[in-house]
Amino acid sequence: MQTKIALKGAANWLVKRHIGPFQYRRRWLDKTQWADAAQLEAIQTQLLNKLLRHCHRTVPYYRQLMDNLNISAEQECSLDILKQFPILTKADVLSAGNAMVSKKYPRRLLHTAYTGGSTGPRLPLRRDYISIGNEHAFVRRQFEWAGLGLSDRCAYLTWRSVANPNAADAKMYAYDPFMKELVLSTFHLSASTIDSYLEAMKQYDVQAMVGYPSAIYEIAKYLKTQGRTFPLRSVLTSSETLGMQQRQALQDAFECDVFDFYGSAERVCYIYTCEKGCYHILPEYGVTELIPCEGANEDCCRIIATGFWNYAMPLIRYDTGDLVRVSGRQCECGRSFPVVDSIVGRACQTIETSSGRVIGLTAIGRLFKNVLLRLADLPIRDSRFVLDDNGGVGFEMIVEQAFSNEDENNLSEIFSEELPNDLPVEVRRVEAFSRTVSGKVVSLVRA
Repeated sequence: MQTKIALKGAANWLVKRHIGPFQYRRRWLDKTQWADAAQLEAIQTQLLNKLLRHCHRTVPYYRQLMDNLNISAEQECSLDILKQFPILTKADVLSAGNAMVSKKYPRRLLHTAYTGGSTGPRLPLRRDYISIGNEHAFVRRQFEWAGLGLSDRCAYLTWRSVANPNAADAKMYAYDPFMKELVLSTFHLSASTIDSYLEAMKQYDVQAMVGYPSAIYEIAKYLKTQGRTFPLRSVLTSSETLGMQQRQALQDAFECDVFDFYGSAERVCYIYTCEKGCYHILPEYGVTELIPCEGANEDCCRIIATGFWNYAMPLIRYDTGDLVRVSGRQCECGRSFPVVDSIVGRACQTIETSSGRVIGLTAIGRLFKNVLLRLADLPIRDSRFVLDDNGGVGFEMIVEQAFSNEDENNLSEIFSEELPNDLPVEVRRVEAFSRTVSGKVVSLVRA
C-alpha cells in the first residue's frame, strides 16, 4: 500500500502541479483575492461569457437550451443573463447524460468522478485534465489562508484507503513523499490505534490535519481523556457540518485555529474560512446564487451555483442541495468576498463497531459506495443501506427472479471484502421501498 500511495502521489504531483495551469493560476489567485467588488464582478463577467461561448459551441445540452431561450453566446452578457437559465438539478443532469459533456475533448482525455450517491443515484462527472490544475490552485489557497505552504506535511483522515477494512496487523497509515501527505486510515480509527497515528504524525513532522470533522474529533476527544494536546499549525475540515462543540474541541486539542471549507464533487462552488474565522464564497470559482428557502428552513438559503473551470462538463445554475445562513457583514481580513454565517446540512453521526472502531457516516458512505459498485454484476434491481438509531446496519434489496444461492454467496463475499467484519450487516429482501419525489432510490437512509 505504501508503494501504491507513493505512485499515486507522483501522478498527482505531475498532473496537479506541473503539467497544467497550477503555477500560473496560483499566482493569479494570490492577486485576485485582494480585488475590490467591482473588479471581482468584472472577472466573473469575463469568465462567464467565455464559459457560455464554450457551452453553446461544444455542449449539445446547452446549445439546444440557449437556442430555445434565444440566448446569444456571441455578444457580451452581464451576470444577469444567468436568471434566464432554469435551475439545474441532479436529476436533470442524469437525464441529459452525455449531452452534458463537451464535444471538444476526446473521451480518453477526460477523467470521470462521481458524487457520493447518499441522496440518490451517483452522478458521473466528466473532468478535463486542465481543470485539475486549476482546481488544485483553488484548494491550495485555502491551505495558504491556514498558514501552510506546499512543503508543509499534512495528515489526512478522509476516505482514502490505506489497508483492508478487516486488516488487524497491517500498517494503518502511508506517507506520500511527493504531495507531503500522511494518509491515516479513517476506517481503523479507535482508541487502540490513535496513539500510533499520533506517533506517525510526530515521526513525519506533520504541521496540520485535514479531514472529516467526525474523524478528527475522535482524536481530539481521546487527547482530552489523556490530559494531552498535540500542537499543530492548523486543522482543516470539510465534507460534514462542523459543530461549535467540535470546533472548540479541535482548537483545544491541537492548540490552533480550525479552517472549515465547503465544496462539492460537481465543482460549482467553494466556501473557505479565512484567517479571521469568516466563511467566504470564492467569486473567481463561479457565480453562487443564494436563494431564500421557505418553510422549516426559511432562515437559510439554497446554494445555486455556476462553476467556471470544468469545461468538460459545465454546470450552469446547478442546485447543490446544500444550504447556508447568510451574513451581511464585511470581514476584517480585507477581502471583498461575500460572507456567510454558517454552512447548514451534512451533519454527521458516527458508528462504533464491536471492537471499538469509530467511523463517521461520511466514511461509512464511502465503504457502502464500494459495495454498491460491485453489485452491478448481481441480479439486484434496487438496494439501499438503512442505519438504525442504535448503530445497526441493514441492507435492503429488491432482487430479480434470477437471484440464486450463488448470488447470495457472492453478496456475502462482497460484504466481507469491503466492510469491517465487526460491522455486521443484516441482509433483508423486500418487495419495495420509498423513493424521492423524482422517483429515485436513496442509497443510505436512517430508519
